[in-house]
Parts: sequence; C-alpha cells; structure tokens
Amino acid sequence: MSEKKIAQWLGFDVSTSKLAAGVRSSSGEEGFAAIPMRGAVEWNGQYAFDLLELPEMMLEVLQELERQGWVFEPPKDERWKTISWSVRQHDMVLQGPCGQLLVPSLSWQCDSAEAEAERLNKISWLVDEVGPIASRFLLPKLRLALSLDPALERKIFRVMTTGDLIGLRLTGLTRLSSSDGLCNGLMNQKTRELSELAIGAIDVPKEWFPPVFESGAKLGVIGKNYIPKEWKGLAELLDGWIAVAGLGDNHASAVGCGLVDESGCDDEQEMIVVSAGTSGTVTRLCSLWDDLTGDALCFDYYPGNRLLLMMLGDCAGWYNRFLATLGENNRQHEHWDKLALETSHILRIPHKDDDGETYPENWEKLGLATRIASTQFSIACELLLLVEKMLSEVKGKERTVTKLVLTGGLSQSRFFCLVFEAGVSVLDSNIRVMKSARSGPLAYETATYGALINGMLVSGNLEEIIQDLCPQSECEKGQETWRVDMRRKLRCALGVIGLEK
Repeated sequence: MSEKKIAQWLGFDVSTSKLAAGVRSSSGEEGFAAIPMRGAVEWNGQYAFDLLELPEMMLEVLQELERQGWVFEPPKDERWKTISWSVRQHDMVLQGPCGQLLVPSLSWQCDSAEAEAERLNKISWLVDEVGPIASRFLLPKLRLALSLDPALERKIFRVMTTGDLIGLRLTGLTRLSSSDGLCNGLMNQKTRELSELAIGAIDVPKEWFPPVFESGAKLGVIGKNYIPKEWKGLAELLDGWIAVAGLGDNHASAVGCGLVDESGCDDEQEMIVVSAGTSGTVTRLCSLWDDLTGDALCFDYYPGNRLLLMMLGDCAGWYNRFLATLGENNRQHEHWDKLALETSHILRIPHKDDDGETYPENWEKLGLATRIASTQFSIACELLLLVEKMLSEVKGKERTVTKLVLTGGLSQSRFFCLVFEAGVSVLDSNIRVMKSARSGPLAYETATYGALINGMLVSGNLEEIIQDLCPQSECEKGQETWRVDMRRKLRCALGVIGLEK
C-alpha cells in the first residue's frame, strides 16, 4: 500500500459521465479518483438518474482513494475538515413527506419543457427578476413532470436539486444552495432571495422549495445519527467533517479554472478564462448591475458577481474523435504537436455541435501533420469566436478585459496555445494570454477542483486560495514570422475577427 496521506479537504464532482473525487492534504498533496456514472434511466421518455446508487458510488470513489494511501480520519485539534460537491446543476429531485424520492431525478438533458419555458420568457417582469428561463431549468421541468403524472401534485413535499439532496442526506438540513437556485431561475438575481413571483408563475406552492443557503458556507456537520441507511457508510467514513453548500457544475468549473474578480479598486481590470476541455467554456465575471447584450448564459458566482458563460459543447471531444481514427498510437501527443508546428498547410474544418465536423473529400489523403494542425486550428477558431462575443457581452466594458487564462486538456498542446495566443492578439493586442500552470492529478479536473476550493472557503478567502492553488504562467509566443502567418490564417478563417490591432 502507498504511504498514508491525511485528507483535509474533499470535493466531489457528480457529472453525466462520471463520479469523481479530489482530495488535498494540509501539506499540499493531492489525489484524484473517478468511476463511470451509474443510474441513467428514463422517466416517461425523459432523461433522468436513479439516485439510489449515488451514496454507494461516492463511497466507492473514496475507497479507491484509500487504496491510493489516503486516510479519512475525524478532525483533530479543532481544525475543520471540509467536503463539498459540484453537481449537474439542473437535476430536479421530487421528495415525498417521508423523504422518499418520488421519481428519478430529471437531468439537464431533459429539455422537453420548451413550451413552458417559452411561456415564462414572455413574462417580462419575471425575466427581469430571475433571468431568461431555459427548458432544462427546474420550473418548466416541474410543470412538465406534473403534466406527465398529475398524481405527483398531491405527493410532493419538497423540490430541490441533486446537490441539495446530498447536503440533506449528510447533515439532515434541507436547503437550496444559491448556486443551484440562481442558475435555475428560482431566485431574484439581485436580492438573492427565493422568487415568489417565479414560483407563482407556474402555480405551485412556495413551500415546496427549501430555504436558500449561500454556496461556500458551512452547511452542517456530518454525523452518524439520523442518516438514511444507504448513506451510513459514507457518513461513518466522514464523521465530524464539515459539509459546505455545493455548486452547480458550471460554477464549480469556473472556480477550478481560477476565475476570480481581479478588479480590486480598479474597474478596468478583468479576466476571461477559457477551458479547452471535453466541452469548451468561455467564462467572465460581471456585477449584478451590469447591462448585458444577452448572448451569454448567467450563473451565480458568490455574492456580488454573476458568472457569464458561453460554451462550445464539443471541444476536446472533437479532437479525441480525430485521435481515435489514428489507431493505437494516438497517445503520442508531443509528437503530434511537433508535427502540427512544422506544417503550413492548414484547413478550417466547419463544425456544428449537433452535426459534427464536415471534412473535405480528400481529408484522408492529406498528410498527418495537416490533419492534426487543421483539427486543433479549427477548434481554436470556434473558441475564439466565443471569446470575441464575450469581450463585448458587458455593455460599456468592451475594452476592460486585460488577461485571458487558457486551461483544459487541449492547453497541453503547444501548437494549440500558439494558435490561440495569435488569435487573441488579433482580437485585442492589450490582452495577455496566460496558461494554467497547475500540475498533478487534478490539473485538468476543473469541476472537481472547484468543489474542493469551495469547501475551503469556510476558513479562507477565494482570491487568496485561487492565487495559491491556481498558478498561471505566460503563454509561450511563437517566432514573429510564425505569429504573423498564423494571424493571417485566422483572419482568413474568421472574417468576423476583424483587423489586427
């Protein structure tokens, strides 16, 4: 067995594809373990998850960390040990009066409530208070569930998210985390209170929804008493730990990428974080009072800030599909990146999230270097288009972003980073492009790391924690002749990017 490492902070990530856990010791050691997600089901034709397997899965991941040498012992010397979580943020849990789950948890993939979302979005005062409503949000999905099974209306005692259910099962406290509440249109974005107007708009009782609780705050202490039997094993292992109200996955990913309000006393200092992971995300912070163009999704980012997000749903996943066509030798990433840097023949591959890529007829006959470079170049182009839109998302602050931080799996590619840096210099030559310099098993597990950091907030400051745990380094620049040629290629591929500054 490996040398024992004492766990001090723990973060879970409950995603669509996996359940993961990240752990950190007081001396800075970190660990990671994950298993494939289980429990995906359908309920009346809607995507859902059976959550009865969730506690067993969480325990299973911790047992894997124990095999790696991690020890989850009770807190000593009055020093807190914390656990928090990142969860699919639009999961809807319906509970009966005895705490029983009435139906499987309808996931973010359940987007059949389009008609109800459209109706709610036509209520101007509602949108002004809680923001635009998407069909995957809890309110339209709740109305959909009641139409699919009218008998639910007399059975429902509580409506919450999967993240809130985890907190309830571990502490016995029924709360709605602000991160989940705001990203589901359940709360007034400015007062951060439960919106009676929004809940009344779908004609259900306000009492169905738990009291709001700030994400990142101490929720309660995990104990062995009053814990449902399915959760006993997990509660016993983490007895005495502090449960910290969790985050929706987009909020957690932004935290794990190192996004923080760097404005301080100067309103003219802002950052954008681009994560080129399985899904590509472009995130930025704004105040509750900023006027927006409306192109970005708005989520919570702790009191005082809103998280703006634009997403390329198919990013590193696109590149991984291409690598799979290369066969068993597709793990030679450094070799592939070197090849990409040596070719000048680069094509723009059209792409749509729903339809995938459209390759030219002679694609397979092109050299390997051209195909690698063209794929990475095309993914960078799609993300750069989102960056351009994000730069102008906050009205009156089109030129206040001074730093862009690139993270995620594709940021490991030198070619990709150089292309991206060249593209950003075309958009705004005043923006410094930085790269995440975090290393170790959690280097690119942003949602898991965000949950871990969120748990540390009960005894620390977000800006200081991120400065310590999310280091950055200058993104390497290519030779000037290379950069000039790449900027020319980018302007040809993306006419909307505009002229070089």
